[in-house]
Amino acid sequence: MTGKIKNIVFDMGFVLIDFRWRGYLKDLGFSQEKIDFFGKNVVNSLYWHQLDMGLIKQEEARHNLLEELPYEYKDDINLFWDRVNEIAIEYPYSFKLVKGLKDAGYNIYLLSNYPEEMGEVHWANCSFLPLVDGYIMSSKVKLCKPDPAIYKALRDKYDIRFSESIFVDDREDNCEASIKLGMDAICFKDYEELISSFKKRGVEFQ
Repeated sequence: MTGKIKNIVFDMGFVLIDFRWRGYLKDLGFSQEKIDFFGKNVVNSLYWHQLDMGLIKQEEARHNLLEELPYEYKDDINLFWDRVNEIAIEYPYSFKLVKGLKDAGYNIYLLSNYPEEMGEVHWANCSFLPLVDGYIMSSKVKLCKPDPAIYKALRDKYDIRFSESIFVDDREDNCEASIKLGMDAICFKDYEELISSFKKRGVEFQ
């Protein structure tokens, strides 16, 4: 490890974990029309945001959707929630990425908007989790990115300095919030581009 960077902070969904909701819905046998409907009315709904914020539990989200969406979707909604732990899976490169940085001497942290019940299952199944030095899951602290308070919660909990950290996230607004707080950020596109961005910043990778 060289330079002043000591900490690498990762988002989870679409960075280390494939939040494959479209593929998941396809696996459930949903038509494209139904996939589009669930994308708009379930995955990107207010209730999902409330799950990320830790304001409701999955069963409450299920109940509310059953109450509000057309009756014809009842069985589909129940199927969706019955198997929802299949909605995300670790990317093939994630262990290599985290281990390479860890072996190079960096501290690894996670900062992610994630529903608690899903997070407890998905994160526990990640091979790289034992290598992580700490994490903040939005639903556990009832804060979501890009709220500056959630970044500060990570800083304060683990006594890290923003100036010694790099944040990796797939959303521009989350990266911009990080930069405003003095923590460099890389907007994630793919693994190869991330490694290139690390090298440009002098981050070693073994």
